[in-house]
Amino acid sequence: TQYHKAQHNINETYNFYRQLLEERKHELIKELDNAFTEKQTILTNQMQKIDDTLTRANQPLDFSDRLFKNSSTTEILIFKKQLENKLNTIIQIMPDPNMHSAFEIEFVSNFQAIQTGVRNTFGYVRTSPEMTT
Repeated sequence: TQYHKAQHNINETYNFYRQLLEERKHELIKELDNAFTEKQTILTNQMQKIDDTLTRANQPLDFSDRLFKNSSTTEILIFKKQLENKLNTIIQIMPDPNMHSAFEIEFVSNFQAIQTGVRNTFGYVRTSPEMTT
Protein backbone atom coordinates (compact mmCIF):
# COMPACT_ATOMS: atom_id res chain seq x y z
CA THR A 1 0.00 0.00 0.00
CA GLN A 2 1.00 3.60 -0.37
CA TYR A 3 1.07 4.00 3.41
CA HIS A 4 3.63 1.21 3.85
CA LYS A 5 5.70 2.49 0.94
CA ALA A 6 5.75 5.99 2.45
CA GLN A 7 6.65 4.54 5.85
CA HIS A 8 9.48 2.55 4.22
CA ASN A 9 10.75 5.71 2.47
CA ILE A 10 10.73 7.63 5.75
CA ASN A 11 12.78 4.87 7.38
CA GLU A 12 15.20 4.78 4.43
CA THR A 13 15.64 8.54 4.59
CA TYR A 14 16.23 8.34 8.34
CA ASN A 15 18.87 5.62 7.91
CA PHE A 16 20.57 7.66 5.17
CA TYR A 17 20.60 10.75 7.42
CA ARG A 18 21.96 8.71 10.29
CA GLN A 19 24.74 7.32 8.07
CA LEU A 20 25.70 10.82 6.89
CA LEU A 21 25.71 12.11 10.47
CA GLU A 22 27.91 9.21 11.58
CA GLU A 23 30.35 9.90 8.73
CA ARG A 24 30.44 13.61 9.61
CA LYS A 25 31.02 12.78 13.27
CA HIS A 26 34.00 10.60 12.35
CA GLU A 27 35.40 13.35 10.08
CA LEU A 28 35.13 15.89 12.90
CA ILE A 29 36.68 13.55 15.48
CA LYS A 30 39.60 12.96 13.10
CA GLU A 31 39.94 16.72 12.50
CA LEU A 32 39.87 17.33 16.26
CA ASP A 33 42.49 14.63 16.87
CA ASN A 34 44.74 16.13 14.19
CA ALA A 35 44.37 19.65 15.61
CA PHE A 36 45.09 18.37 19.12
CA THR A 37 48.15 16.43 17.96
CA GLU A 38 49.43 19.50 16.11
CA LYS A 39 48.88 21.63 19.21
CA GLN A 40 50.72 19.10 21.38
CA THR A 41 53.63 19.01 18.94
CA ILE A 42 53.89 22.79 18.85
CA LEU A 43 53.72 23.03 22.65
CA THR A 44 56.31 20.27 23.04
CA ASN A 45 58.62 22.09 20.63
CA GLN A 46 58.03 25.34 22.49
CA MET A 47 58.85 23.67 25.81
CA GLN A 48 62.06 22.27 24.30
CA LYS A 49 63.02 25.75 23.05
CA ILE A 50 62.35 27.21 26.50
CA ASP A 51 64.40 24.46 28.12
CA ASP A 52 67.27 25.05 25.67
CA THR A 53 67.08 28.80 26.25
CA LEU A 54 67.18 28.33 30.02
CA THR A 55 70.19 26.06 29.68
CA ARG A 56 71.90 28.69 27.53
CA ALA A 57 70.90 31.44 29.99
CA ASN A 58 72.43 29.57 32.90
CA GLN A 59 75.85 29.43 31.25
CA PRO A 60 76.54 33.19 31.37
CA LEU A 61 74.89 33.39 34.79
CA ASP A 62 77.19 30.69 36.14
CA PHE A 63 80.13 32.47 34.54
CA SER A 64 78.96 35.76 36.13
CA ASP A 65 78.75 34.15 39.57
CA ARG A 66 82.29 32.81 39.27
CA LEU A 67 83.48 36.13 37.88
CA PHE A 68 81.96 38.14 40.77
CA LYS A 69 83.36 35.77 43.38
CA ASN A 70 86.88 35.45 41.99
CA SER A 71 87.64 38.69 40.11
CA SER A 72 88.45 42.30 40.76
CA THR A 73 86.22 45.18 39.70
CA THR A 74 88.47 45.85 36.72
CA GLU A 75 88.22 42.26 35.52
CA ILE A 76 84.45 42.34 35.97
CA LEU A 77 84.17 45.52 33.87
CA ILE A 78 86.17 43.87 31.08
CA PHE A 79 83.48 41.16 30.72
CA LYS A 80 80.47 43.43 31.42
CA LYS A 81 79.63 44.29 27.80
CA GLN A 82 80.15 40.70 26.65
CA LEU A 83 77.79 39.40 29.37
CA GLU A 84 75.16 42.03 28.58
CA ASN A 85 75.24 41.09 24.89
CA LYS A 86 74.93 37.39 25.71
CA LEU A 87 71.94 37.95 28.03
CA ASN A 88 70.23 40.27 25.52
CA THR A 89 70.63 37.62 22.82
CA ILE A 90 69.06 35.01 25.08
CA ILE A 91 66.13 37.30 25.93
CA GLN A 92 65.49 37.93 22.22
CA ILE A 93 65.38 34.23 21.31
CA MET A 94 63.14 33.29 24.25
CA PRO A 95 59.87 31.82 22.86
CA ASP A 96 56.71 33.82 23.43
CA PRO A 97 55.04 32.48 26.60
CA ASN A 98 51.64 33.76 25.41
CA MET A 99 51.79 31.58 22.30
CA HIS A 100 49.40 29.03 23.87
CA SER A 101 46.45 31.41 23.50
CA ALA A 102 46.73 31.18 19.71
CA PHE A 103 46.00 27.44 19.87
CA GLU A 104 42.47 27.09 21.12
CA ILE A 105 40.41 24.12 20.03
CA GLU A 106 36.65 24.40 20.00
CA PHE A 107 33.71 22.65 18.36
CA VAL A 108 31.08 25.08 17.12
CA SER A 109 27.57 23.92 16.36
CA ASN A 110 24.32 25.69 15.52
CA PHE A 111 21.41 23.64 16.83
CA GLN A 112 18.79 25.95 15.36
CA ALA A 113 20.35 25.68 11.88
CA ILE A 114 20.52 21.89 12.24
CA GLN A 115 16.85 21.75 13.21
CA THR A 116 15.88 24.00 10.30
CA GLY A 117 18.07 22.02 7.91
CA VAL A 118 16.55 18.70 8.94
CA ARG A 119 13.02 20.04 8.60
CA ASN A 120 13.80 21.50 5.15
CA THR A 121 15.70 18.52 3.74
CA PHE A 122 14.39 15.35 5.41
CA GLY A 123 11.23 15.30 3.36
CA TYR A 124 7.52 15.78 3.82
CA VAL A 125 4.24 13.93 3.42
CA ARG A 126 2.31 14.93 0.32
CA THR A 127 -1.32 14.08 -0.19
CA SER A 128 -3.43 14.62 -3.27
CA PRO A 129 -6.55 16.75 -2.99
CA GLU A 130 -9.67 14.93 -1.88
CA MET A 131 -11.98 13.68 -4.58
CA THR A 132 -15.26 15.50 -4.98
CA THR A 133 -18.42 13.45 -5.12
